[in-house]
Amino acid sequence: MDSSGKAAQALALRLRIVLACADSLSNSEVSRRWGVSLPTEGKWRSRFVARRLDGLGDEPRPGGACHETVLVRDDIIYLMYSSTTEFVLGRASRVCSTPRSSPGCRCR
Repeated sequence: MDSSGKAAQALALRLRIVLACADSLSNSEVSRRWGVSLPTEGKWRSRFVARRLDGLGDEPRPGGACHETVLVRDDIIYLMYSSTTEFVLGRASRVCSTPRSSPGCRCR
C-alpha cells in the first residue's frame, strides 16, 4: 500500500475517534473501541477541539529532507556505467560492455 493509502486510513481512524467522542463515550470506551491508547485518543480529541478538521492532519516532521537516497542512487548509476566495475546486483560479475540486444550479450 502506498503512503497516501496509509494516510487516508490514519485520517479515517482519527475521525472515528472524534465521532465516538461526540457520542458522549468516555475516553477509555473510545480507546478500547478503536484499539488506541488513552494518550492517543486524548491527542486527537484535543487537536480536534483546538483546530477542528485541520487538527486531524499529520504535522510536518522535524528536520530537513533526507538526501541520502539521492547519493545512493548516484553511486548505483556510477557503478552501472563504469566499465571497470565488477558489481552487478550485489554479485561479483563482469559488466557486459555489449548492448543487451546484441546476439553476443550473455547478461540476461
